[in-house]
Amino acid sequence: MSTSLLLYNWRCFAQQSFSIPEESFALVDENGAGKSSLLGALYSLYTGNSWPGTKIGEHLRVDTNYFGVLSTRPDWSFSGQISGGRLHTRYQQPEAETAWPVIFTYSPDDNYWLSLPRNVKLQRLDQLIGYLNPEYLRLVTTLDKYVRAKQKLLKQSQVEFRLVLVLTRSISEISVKIWEIRKGFLDYLSMSLAYFSNWISSPLETWTIRYEITNSSGIRQQISRLKLESLDDEVIADLWRKEKIIQKVLYGAQRDEFQFENGRIRAQHALSRGENRLLTLYVKYLTQQKVKEVFPEKPLWWFLDDVYNELDSVREDILQREVLGLASFSIYSGTRGPSQTPQYSIASLRKSF
Repeated sequence: MSTSLLLYNWRCFAQQSFSIPEESFALVDENGAGKSSLLGALYSLYTGNSWPGTKIGEHLRVDTNYFGVLSTRPDWSFSGQISGGRLHTRYQQPEAETAWPVIFTYSPDDNYWLSLPRNVKLQRLDQLIGYLNPEYLRLVTTLDKYVRAKQKLLKQSQVEFRLVLVLTRSISEISVKIWEIRKGFLDYLSMSLAYFSNWISSPLETWTIRYEITNSSGIRQQISRLKLESLDDEVIADLWRKEKIIQKVLYGAQRDEFQFENGRIRAQHALSRGENRLLTLYVKYLTQQKVKEVFPEKPLWWFLDDVYNELDSVREDILQREVLGLASFSIYSGTRGPSQTPQYSIASLRKSF
């Protein structure tokens, strides 16, 4: 049995229908054939979000003003239309008769997760925490709204200080909640690092995760050493003066930093490229273990882009046995895939209208 997928103006596809297998499969084809585009379309159909690390507008075919991703199953659709100079999207998902899957992803830039810009690292971390705590993502979205509002105030020459007080205290209130959840998740990862030594040749028994947040002076400090403060008017006024000089919001959970390290040696420098790839997969492996504990009824799916291109046979076995052991469905895309999984090309999945 298969599912029909219809794409309109999605990346390299102007108008195309595909027959998608319902069992795990590998999408194996040459570079530029559209493998990542098709994988991203399926991810957007089942989540209503853009593929991690991309924006929805990047999926719109050049010189078009709308896109559509639809399934033959009722009520599944994801579409977008440019209107008034902006891209407006619409997502439709059927009412759940059973639990919708939690979808984990892997893309080539996950190899460099710990070397990515701080805000991008945090976004990837927040996505993992959001699998366990949907309310957490609402906190992050609310924080972003407050920070953007305060950033607008910084561009104004005359500002009512009352607004600065309200926004700064709102940022503080939301940040405290985010800090508590992030710290709990990073502590869980830190306590589980020792097992990762079984995956690689480097010992990780003495490794830990360094987590830093900002204090009311806008200075980053380790959270374990920082007493969370109540912000009075004078403290906020002093912070505001610094922010006006730098023209940036200096306080809040949006400025967090974390590093996997041994002493002061960071993982991205101490581990090989293949080991860093496995570390990212290991963090996601730990997350899905926790998801299975918290939401045992939810199926686990994996969408993996170009994961096999640089893995040797030992690491391929780790990926299949450890990382994907709990998955009920997986899609791989790349120039090669696992030998034990059915393989298809873009052409073999195409259907005519």
